[in-house]
Amino acid sequence: MKKSKTGFLTKNNIGFTVFEIIVVIAIMAILSLIVFTNYRSGETRNLLRRAAQKITLDIRSAQSMAMSAKEIEGFPQGVPPGGYGVEFETNRLSYIFYGDSGNMFYDSSDVLIKEIPLENGVKICSLSSAPLSINFTPPDPTITFLGGNPTATITICLEEDESKTKAITINKAGMIDFVE
Repeated sequence: MKKSKTGFLTKNNIGFTVFEIIVVIAIMAILSLIVFTNYRSGETRNLLRRAAQKITLDIRSAQSMAMSAKEIEGFPQGVPPGGYGVEFETNRLSYIFYGDSGNMFYDSSDVLIKEIPLENGVKICSLSSAPLSINFTPPDPTITFLGGNPTATITICLEEDESKTKAITINKAGMIDFVE
């Protein structure tokens, strides 16, 4: 023990009291609880955002392939006469990327380029017309929506909670936008 200036003996107060430790643990527990409860809502928002970005990217890819008149096997002239398209159906967990034979929608005369799965836990909830085929005809490319609508809308949602959605809208000018 050390002597203070007044001459009394004092104890060196180094460390924490039990009360201070309990307060710090309680604060850490409350902060952890707040972070973990908000983590799931952020995760679902990101899941829908990633799925919408992937769909947008694939539609852009079909548009790009039509603009460049990309050749694929399965057509005598190499370039599909109807260009390239993407087809969606409600309550599906995937969509179709295809080379079109000229009828502006996907059928057995077209070449399936690939079937693209959606993110796990995401499905196609609604479409502006069902099925929805978005077709890009070279060389401009001219955009055609099955049903002749001026815009097309694809709404995706979570499989477990269909109230959480994201809508992707495509217009005749080729602008693609998605909103929550």
